[in-house]
Amino acid sequence: MKETERGYHGSKGFGWANLKEQRLDGNKWGKRFLTFPHLRYNLMDFEKNYQAIILSNQINIHRTYSTKIVYPQKYPIDPRFITGFADGEGCFIMTLYKKSKSKLGWTVQLGFVIGLHEKDRSILESIQTHWGVGKIYKLGVKSIQYKVQSLNELETVILHFNKYPLLTQKYADFKLFEQAFKIIKNKEHLNLEGFTKLLAIRASLNLGLSTELKTEFSHIIPVVRPLVIQPKVLDPQWLVGFTEAEGCFLIDIYKAQTKVGEAVRLIFQLTQHSRDEALMNRLVEFFDCGSVYSSENILNYRVKDFSNIYKIISIFQKYPIIGVKAQNFKDFCEVAELMKNKSHLTIEGLNQIKKIKAGMNKGR
Repeated sequence: MKETERGYHGSKGFGWANLKEQRLDGNKWGKRFLTFPHLRYNLMDFEKNYQAIILSNQINIHRTYSTKIVYPQKYPIDPRFITGFADGEGCFIMTLYKKSKSKLGWTVQLGFVIGLHEKDRSILESIQTHWGVGKIYKLGVKSIQYKVQSLNELETVILHFNKYPLLTQKYADFKLFEQAFKIIKNKEHLNLEGFTKLLAIRASLNLGLSTELKTEFSHIIPVVRPLVIQPKVLDPQWLVGFTEAEGCFLIDIYKAQTKVGEAVRLIFQLTQHSRDEALMNRLVEFFDCGSVYSSENILNYRVKDFSNIYKIISIFQKYPIIGVKAQNFKDFCEVAELMKNKSHLTIEGLNQIKKIKAGMNKGR
């Protein structure tokens, strides 16, 4: 059976990409803010949905988690990790909505947002501590959101991403966001000319203008999106952050003509929209293994040959995964050792691996 038919596809059944690309469409804020109770935890071994061929951000399927999970504590965090994580999970938002008391009848609000499952609160707390700005809010039963909104605090965010640049196409959204920030900081948005500039920027940011804004301002011509330039070498700390957001450590157990009737395969996977093909191909160079698989608008970087699995393990042992995903990596390493010792070829060893797999990702 082809691997695409077995349904193990590890990262996120790509109903997520519109939300990954821009978690919010920028037309809601505060009570107007879109809420999405199924955020990052949808990315963690969503096995029955791996075959979805939709961009990666809008799957809305309920999942349950064990109450026995141990939540990681807040920890020091590398600034390059933050950038890698934001490349996967961050969103730069410009919200435009009507306000009768405003001179132009509209007002604007900027914000930087990361939404996660509550069990990864420690990551958001660590980013909050590192930057010293922003607040963490509860969204629904199992979701939380880190939000930076005031102009003074957003300046810290902008300084960070100028010093530690984003590598995905989200870099272009950031540079557009920065342009809007400067217009608002200088109060140019309070006159028609400045407000029109904001609309042109908003038309190129994330999903573009809402239907309401397109109707009201049909004459707006979107600004050109900035080009994303890849660095010569990927930074390992960036990669850890990106993996924390977009990666998955998987155990694939499938029927095979073996003595025990089944075989085991370890898979490391990173998923991204096809617009970041150049970056995904860089991963092959960085790890010196694996391949990039394409399916419509989805790209999966995947390492599945056991001979290369320890290349992946060695990287993340040197530059540790943090948050809850660290526990999945630990289980992944445990199974690698069992396979290295050929334990997976026995009924006892296979059952041990099945037990480990059942407690990983969606089962944790």
